[in-house]
Amino acid sequence: MTSRVKAREHGSGWGDAPALHLAQLQKAVSIGYVVLLAVSAAIVLAAEPELIRFAPITAAELTEILLPLMLVSLFLERAVEVLVTAWRQGARDQIELAIESLTESGGSTSELRHELTAHRDGTRCVALLASMVTGVLLASLGLRSLELLVDADMLAALPAWQQTGFSAFDVVVTGALIAGGADGIHKVVATFTGFLDESSRRVRARRD
Repeated sequence: MTSRVKAREHGSGWGDAPALHLAQLQKAVSIGYVVLLAVSAAIVLAAEPELIRFAPITAAELTEILLPLMLVSLFLERAVEVLVTAWRQGARDQIELAIESLTESGGSTSELRHELTAHRDGTRCVALLASMVTGVLLASLGLRSLELLVDADMLAALPAWQQTGFSAFDVVVTGALIAGGADGIHKVVATFTGFLDESSRRVRARRD
């Protein structure tokens, strides 16, 4: 039974060795962080970039900026869910049926349960990668977040290389923000508005 499930899993891409793919992904992310830190340090030491100032913004303005991202993130979540389910659900159903069959016959299901856990991990990884790639693609087409928060005149006065670098960073951050889901964007707004409310409360308390 287990060998048949594994054979069916082999065609699903990530289902054949999800643990290996996850380990490779973690290694790639770690290497990416190291390269990013090295490049950032080199830029600061060699190019001496100009400081970037954020424009004054209210809670309502931040909500207006992030609301389109939240809507896009909702659409993307649903689209990725549909596509990943169509791709991965069949293999999961097969494993679950095999587990049910072995349970009824009194056999051991530990190996199949391990496969099911690995399959779920692989599915989450696929969904995350799909969301991240799509989010970065959308950001590269003009859907941005950080660029809307900085002083436009100051940004236009920056050297060309720094504007390009900031835009590239904005693409990655916006893509990750979209990939993180609408709940994550809502938390950003809630944290910001909560901070403003608390700051206003403290100012009023000092005046009183």
